[in-house]
Amino acid sequence: MENVLTKCTFSHFFHHVKIALSGIPLTNLVIGSDDDKAMVIAISIVMPELTKQERDEIINDIFGQDGLISADDTICYNDKCSTLETKLSAISTTFRNYFTTRLRPILKKKVCDPVREKVIEKESTNNNSERMNHVLK
Repeated sequence: MENVLTKCTFSHFFHHVKIALSGIPLTNLVIGSDDDKAMVIAISIVMPELTKQERDEIINDIFGQDGLISADDTICYNDKCSTLETKLSAISTTFRNYFTTRLRPILKKKVCDPVREKVIEKESTNNNSERMNHVLK
């Protein structure tokens, strides 16, 4: 029952956000989360664009074993990005534009380049970051 109440609470919240933003182009709207299940469900109900399957495929295309972040060099990274952008064009122009203008350069600068330069480990995860945060505190 708790998950249903949380989902309803998030849905109610995002419905108000959607109303407050009415009349404003939402092409650059980004909602960040810690992948809380109830929040993800609420966002997909109130602001649908991509199906769960499409989101899962995109995540795999970026973070999967042969995904974008596994690129060995800049040429390979750019090829994988072009392939993904073509795929995204058929799914969501809005997300493709976000990927091209915002996510692509961030992933290269903050993930791919540091992994290639051995500044961070390829297997680094949010849990690893949270653990290190705890150690530093």
